[in-house]
Amino acid sequence: MNARMIKNLNENLPDPIKRMLSGIIQKKLTQNKVFLQQYNQLLEFDSLSESHQQEQQREMLERQLCYAYQHTTKYRALFDEAGYDVNKPFNKEAFEKIPIQMKNDIKSTPADFISMEKVDYYTGSTGGTSGIPLSLWMSRESIFKERAFIYHFWQQLGYDYNVSKLITFRGTGGNSYYRYNPVFNEMILSSRFVNRDHLDRYLSVINDVKPDFFQGYPSAIKNLCRLLREENRKLEFTLKGVFFISEEVSDRDREFIEETLNCKSMAFYGHSERAVFAEEVKPGRYQFHPLYGYTELIPTNKEGEYRIIATGFLNKKMPLIRYDTDDIAIANEEGFIIRGSTYRQHIVGKNGEIMMMRSKLFYSEVFTVFTKYQFVQHKPGHVDIMILDKGKEEEKKMLGTFLEEQLGGVFEFSIKECDELELTSRGKEKFLVQNSKDL
Repeated sequence: MNARMIKNLNENLPDPIKRMLSGIIQKKLTQNKVFLQQYNQLLEFDSLSESHQQEQQREMLERQLCYAYQHTTKYRALFDEAGYDVNKPFNKEAFEKIPIQMKNDIKSTPADFISMEKVDYYTGSTGGTSGIPLSLWMSRESIFKERAFIYHFWQQLGYDYNVSKLITFRGTGGNSYYRYNPVFNEMILSSRFVNRDHLDRYLSVINDVKPDFFQGYPSAIKNLCRLLREENRKLEFTLKGVFFISEEVSDRDREFIEETLNCKSMAFYGHSERAVFAEEVKPGRYQFHPLYGYTELIPTNKEGEYRIIATGFLNKKMPLIRYDTDDIAIANEEGFIIRGSTYRQHIVGKNGEIMMMRSKLFYSEVFTVFTKYQFVQHKPGHVDIMILDKGKEEEKKMLGTFLEEQLGGVFEFSIKECDELELTSRGKEKFLVQNSKDL
């Protein structure tokens, strides 16, 4: 059973059937040849000396550069222009002459970055929290490889990919409060409805599953912990740990969550492009994993601050070489502090609900008719949508109806025309302007 079939089963089977077949479906991931090869490679890598680890990374980098040169028109042209010879051993000085690729470079000619080799793939996109999402062509085997990195990291808190159960707080892919995902042995609870009105329903599901670990957006897990304290409620089982994803978490929020749930937490840094992966070595401090990709840290104009430039090893369908992640690493003696473009990118509902701006709702077809748009929030529960287009009254009406149907009980939206959108200090478009002080 390949990744495509696993994905179809997960998306199309009713939840009760998925739960009955969970063991069978999950083994299609954990017993997959690509997954096991990657996981075992990671275990072997841990036992190598630093010099041998560096040698293995260099060999993988050379293979990926050679592949990109042979199978994509863009990298062949860029390498030739820079004078980089893929048939020779890796040359750092020559490599750094290859131009750094920005998201807009890829958006302008995406076909030039796609491998001409026949590779099983699927299409996706970045979250787009700083603008229009970047379309991606991803090798299906990269799903298995990345999951091996995640499980290898999680094992530090006792996670066992064969038996451990998860409750995950994130989007459910629709309006449902929860759905079951047998591939990762997780029950997904919608982060949109973590509020007082739905606390009983959520606790019923959580206590029924009795997960070993929580995973999800820190904002949603913090919201649950706040409600547990305010309502004097407790979980009916012992949680082993919490895994944070997709958002940065402050020291204060981490302490609050760990004290409430009485367990440790950890986080990793990654992104949809699968070009870089960093593991937390201490709370809020990260080290980049050399088997996932080759990461360059290029100084900005601020002392101790670096742009994260990534060359990924996992994806062959759309290899990314010297790719600007648009994220920042800040040097620290214990590792790197990472600041992503998605930091604090969420809106707050009437009752404290958190809605992440990476939600697919905000990239639905009803938005695509507008040239540019921006979300602005001044107070919980109310959001202005600023649109550059003049007129388009029918389209705005359709957008308003769509948002009312999807989020009407949690948010009020006002659609307004404007002459320009607010930009960052670096002149970049901001997808969300969050001015609410009640966060």
